Amino acid sequence: MRITIQLCKENRLTFFSFNNGEMDIVKITKMFVTNYGDCTPHVVEASGLTPKQETQLKDLIKDLVDIYEANQPQLKLQF
Repeated sequence: MRITIQLCKENRLTFFSFNNGEMDIVKITKMFVTNYGDCTPHVVEASGLTPKQETQLKDLIKDLVDIYEANQPQLKLQF
């Protein structure tokens, strides 16, 4: 398995396992999007995934996009 995610304009994260033991992928990616998110997070490359890993990846990307959208400034409606 190999996954590369674009987290912001200048940072991509490539990882080979969701359960590395040394890195908490979910915590790291959420921190990057919360603090540096200047573009919508998306998958650049994903290869060799099992169906379970595909589901994990979809859930992770959904969470990251939700965090990104929550941090965007809300414009006031003008009538």
